[in-house]
This record gives sequence, C-alpha cells and structure tokens, in this order.
Amino acid sequence: MTYIWQYVNTFDGIFSEPIGKLILDNDRLNIIVFDRNKEVIVECTPRLNINN
Repeated sequence: MTYIWQYVNTFDGIFSEPIGKLILDNDRLNIIVFDRNKEVIVECTPRLNINN
C-alpha cells in the first residue's frame, strides 16, 4: 500500500476544500499527515493498525 505524506498545513488547506473532502470521504487516497514543528504524525487515512 502506498501512502502520500502531507504536512499538516498543506493537508488542512487542500482537504478543507469541497473536492478534498470528497476525496477523503471516498477513501481514494492513503494519506499520512505530519506536523513538522512537533515532529509527529497527526492523522493517517485510512487508519493504520500499528499494534500488529
């Protein structure tokens, strides 16, 4: 499975638009959202099960 990395400010901008919301609602992309200031992953779609 391939994931696209996005910085949180880019993700908030693009995916707050109607077309971005449509893409997220249809699970068309696997996205990992990264906060570069805190150096943490803040969101992952679809959700990853990291316990296995």
